[in-house]
Amino acid sequence: MTRIDKVFADGLRVDLFAGFPVREYATSAAWYERLLGCPPAFLPNEVEAVWELAEHRYIFIKFQPEHAGHAFNLFFLSDFDGFIAGQAGGLLAQPDQGCPSKNPGDARASVYLPWPSDQPQQ
Repeated sequence: MTRIDKVFADGLRVDLFAGFPVREYATSAAWYERLLGCPPAFLPNEVEAVWELAEHRYIFIKFQPEHAGHAFNLFFLSDFDGFIAGQAGGLLAQPDQGCPSKNPGDARASVYLPWPSDQPQQ
């Protein structure tokens, strides 16, 4: 079998949209604003909110209660500790707080604490 190093050819612009179905739109949007430190970049309709993480890289929430909790998305950050200490503080749990990381080498992980509706208001 031939190994392919890249899915997309060099020079092809790729936009990434990673989505999170949510049960409670308003509560979830407020939680993501707090996590990301800014309001959505745009609201395409009444049931979606989109944040631009970097050029051509977006995450979005969408009111889809039947699919809430079924998203898997990974983000690799150059300053993981800075992000956790900054706007993500209090919203994510560190591996040493009961969330064991099995990542090799220097890779670090964090997981979401209970969903926004379960969080006490600060």
